[in-house]
Amino acid sequence: MATAILFKNADLYAPEHKGIKQILTVNEKIIAVEDEISADLPGLEVIDLNGAIVTPGLIDQHIHVTGGGGEGGPLTRAPELNFSELVEGGITSFVGVSGTD
Repeated sequence: MATAILFKNADLYAPEHKGIKQILTVNEKIIAVEDEISADLPGLEVIDLNGAIVTPGLIDQHIHVTGGGGEGGPLTRAPELNFSELVEGGITSFVGVSGTD
């Protein structure tokens, strides 16, 4: 069975500012983006974003996933990253690079 979600009152950037829109997704894919969407789908979940900003996922082209640095000793080493920390910052794709150590 398909999972349908209608997001209302999204302040959309795609990446340019589109204003307040409604976004309809079915099975985690965007089906429609309009000022007003009238959908009658079985099990439709409606979520009011109350003007929250919605943007495409960001790409970080240079990231030390396992930490990095340390040239000045253990106190200068950057810690490892967790994917959840990246997602919280809007990063959905990244390119891992090696450190100097």
